[in-house]
Amino acid sequence: MFALRASQLHDINAYLDQVFGLRAWGLLLYGILPANLALIGTLEVKLGKVDNLLPYIIPVSILPISITYLLILNRYRTWYLTREFLKRRSLITTLLILLSASLISGAAGILQGRYTLGISHFWDKAHLLAMIESFLFGVSSLVITSTLFMSLLTKATELPGIPSPKFVEQLADIRAGLREVQTSDIWDWNTYLGSEEKISPLRQRLVELAALLAKLETYPGDGLAKSSLRPVAEYIRLFRAAVSQLPPDGGVELKRLRWKVIFDSDGNLTENQALERERLSNEVQAGRQLHSLALGE
Repeated sequence: MFALRASQLHDINAYLDQVFGLRAWGLLLYGILPANLALIGTLEVKLGKVDNLLPYIIPVSILPISITYLLILNRYRTWYLTREFLKRRSLITTLLILLSASLISGAAGILQGRYTLGISHFWDKAHLLAMIESFLFGVSSLVITSTLFMSLLTKATELPGIPSPKFVEQLADIRAGLREVQTSDIWDWNTYLGSEEKISPLRQRLVELAALLAKLETYPGDGLAKSSLRPVAEYIRLFRAAVSQLPPDGGVELKRLRWKVIFDSDGNLTENQALERERLSNEVQAGRQLHSLALGE
């Protein structure tokens, strides 16, 4: 389980953003735009006789739903730092667009006199056919969706309710920098062996990441998205302090003892080393959380 979730649970807005994609709320509005056009009578989709389409509804609807889901998943991959909740968030958004479009289609049918809403006979054939026709329109709206919606699904676009291209670009740089942190030689003594040459790039990368996150805070907008990165900025600050505990000079044995306190497993520490780790517990935990971020490929 992604370690950052523990801190997000204390911030309900950040948690809901991870699950429901709140930072990209405009995606839902742009996705149901064709259905809104039908509601005001400027768009009409002729579906034919629904009862003749019943055997084909499920197989025919799978393709547009799947394509929309994959496009949304691809955009969310660039709008969020990690892959945590990525598939769930993409599926929820896809289903919300489909459900909203279907409900709007049903409302349009009632307003135009094509459907009659009756609670007492809600499950009779006429009502079921009306619901199926509304669902089919929702699926159809994914096919004839607006150019605006397709643009934001396929390329960086400056639109209200969507993370800005500048934010997305900076987020990509932060993600790339964190991947370098995760693949550094520092995590394994047999690879590190006290070589300053091997971890000097890590020290520099941590400085650059701190600067990137600070710069991101100065950009206007994207408040919810930026708030989700503040714990990461704190982890980087603490991890920089942990890495600074490793002496750049001195004997290999001294470096190994300092490395064990910060990076070795708890069971390999002496009593004194365990006490020192407790003193540096925040720094050690921050490093572990950075190392476990689900950044993907």
